[in-house]
Amino acid sequence: MTKENVRTFVVELLRGRLPPDHERDAILSACAQACEGEGLDLSTVLQEMLIEGYPPIYWAIVNRAVASESSGMAPDSLVFALLKACRPFSPATITAIRVACMMASDNTLLQRLFRSIPQLSHISTRDALLLGPANEEDRVDVEEKRNGTGSWVASIKIPRFRLRMRVCQSVSVEFVASGRIWILAFSAKIDTSPEGRSENRWFLSLELGDQSPPTTVNANLVILGTSETEEGDPHDSFSIPLCPPMSELSPGPEKAIKVRLDDGPIGLQLLNEFVGICARICCW
Repeated sequence: MTKENVRTFVVELLRGRLPPDHERDAILSACAQACEGEGLDLSTVLQEMLIEGYPPIYWAIVNRAVASESSGMAPDSLVFALLKACRPFSPATITAIRVACMMASDNTLLQRLFRSIPQLSHISTRDALLLGPANEEDRVDVEEKRNGTGSWVASIKIPRFRLRMRVCQSVSVEFVASGRIWILAFSAKIDTSPEGRSENRWFLSLELGDQSPPTTVNANLVILGTSETEEGDPHDSFSIPLCPPMSELSPGPEKAIKVRLDDGPIGLQLLNEFVGICARICCW
């Protein structure tokens, strides 16, 4: 009965019947006390597949924009109230959060959640140690064209790029565009020839994240300028095609599009401490 009462309350919230923040917090607190009285944990209950096969946080994220417009409240108020009540997060909840951001094509929220939920983020422990002292972070802003072409541009800023490649041998960013999760990853590999010569090779891969629908893509990568500042010089930018037009792309690292970067003029750009990138992609 307690679980059903919690479910009923959450459904009312998700339908747009949102009380002021302090009232919602009080109601969630009362739910927590009721669960405790029955030997239950509210966090566990809220992470069950309570509503149509998903936890409540999934529906809060999917309906985030519409709920804020109709209620006049902050767009993330319900999302973050539920997230606060759900901690610690189960693996199933982490997956549900990612899928919800993908379904809503909400990169802004996903990037914000990366910063507040470490286990959701793609950032490795080594990356976090290198970026933490200066309070730096990767930035990914996505502009979807909304013109029926399926095209989008991801503007990516990667601080301490050269150091991270030396220490970690890879740097990756993850974002949402066109209803899919995308992973853009740089990696370095040292190959030894039969004659014993060593060669440091740099690669770039474009991958679809788990549960993203397959698509055909036309992708170009632009590395902006040679300056070590964020602005760079657009006249020094280089653009390379990542794949032939209409290339098939399916989820998973084994299906990723992969190109070598260091054997052309763009290789010089990768020596910058700061790298600014535009990934221009059309998908169908």
